[in-house]
Amino acid sequence: MDQRILEFIGDLRRAEMRISPSEAIDALAASGEIGLEDRETFKAALASTLVKESRDFPTFDRLFDLYFLDLQALGAGLRKALGPEDPRIQELLDRLTAEDGLEMDEMTELMLRGQGSGMEMAIRQGGQSAGLERLMYFLQTGYFSRRIYDKFDWEAIERDLSRIMRMLEAKGMDPGMLARIRNYLDLRLEAFRRMIRQHVERELERRAYRQGERLTREVLTGKPLFALSLDEEA
Repeated sequence: MDQRILEFIGDLRRAEMRISPSEAIDALAASGEIGLEDRETFKAALASTLVKESRDFPTFDRLFDLYFLDLQALGAGLRKALGPEDPRIQELLDRLTAEDGLEMDEMTELMLRGQGSGMEMAIRQGGQSAGLERLMYFLQTGYFSRRIYDKFDWEAIERDLSRIMRMLEAKGMDPGMLARIRNYLDLRLEAFRRMIRQHVERELERRAYRQGERLTREVLTGKPLFALSLDEEA
């Protein structure tokens, strides 16, 4: 999350908001104290540390939505993105992995434990190695989603999930409960795939915003002062 906040601050600066290093540190500290569970409280914490002039609030609001519109899918709330909660199944899976000392792929463990922030970080790292900095057009969304998708060992993840199901079956679990658990795991697997595409789509939105801001500045630079509207003057 700290990395995302720093990227957010970088875009605020590119939009000509004045933010000092000490204010950036204050924003990180404030967000760490506030947490992510309440979006508006988190937003207020960042605004109080980063925004100094009222005219900067529209820029802050636009960029905040680009970076944190899906805040409910981050931190503790990220569990919602991993499929419906089922405490009974989750407790059973936690107990199984702890008692049997299963060695699993790192992403399997993150999915089973609902550690969505770790999953998102892995996706972001996959995006960096997939050349996501070349993303420019909407039509490239599928291509770069696939490139990130291919960074993960899906066969290993599926083997882990199949092994878990076999172990539960060997323990004498009834077929109805087995089907319910398999569905629970499949929902989490599908959520992981959706998170990859959502990451690419958010990155495209951020890049489009940066390009739009840059183009606006270029147009205004060559426009006579008398021809500027009130919004352009601002």
